[in-house]
Amino acid sequence: VALGVPTLTVVSIPGHGLGTVADAARTGDAELVSTTVQNVLQVGFDAEVATTTADLRRLVDRVGGIDIGSEHFAGKRAVRYLTGEEEELEELEFLRWQEIVGGLLAALEDRPDALPGIIPEEALPMFVGAATSETDVVALPVQDVGAGLARPVTESISALVAERFVVAG
Repeated sequence: VALGVPTLTVVSIPGHGLGTVADAARTGDAELVSTTVQNVLQVGFDAEVATTTADLRRLVDRVGGIDIGSEHFAGKRAVRYLTGEEEELEELEFLRWQEIVGGLLAALEDRPDALPGIIPEEALPMFVGAATSETDVVALPVQDVGAGLARPVTESISALVAERFVVAG
């Protein structure tokens, strides 16, 4: 499973108080974002990876492009599609993210050799293991709280983790 966390989800950011996942990401600290999400899920991660849209573009080009619906996207077009319109609804941005990740995982199934140099070596086994069209791309269960913000739905997250994650210990 690949789990997407909507960026406007309100969370407790260690050392920063309440904010959104986007606020944590704006710090540029991948470990802080990872810890924030781990706290929401109550599950530890083996590794965290921060990538840029330039990394995404390079990776999509390395795999020979990705399929979104009936269309084939090269890296530049995939990034344009992902970033969409500035005034676009958060929900649409997130759906685009899910499509891009699903397309990329399917393409990586045949091209895991595209990952080195973009994904750190310690995270390669995780990415290679997820690189298949069989990987489900799911969203963190959240509830709209208004003003474009969402809150995690604890009971649904617990059920998702129990059903879909391998938790050590």
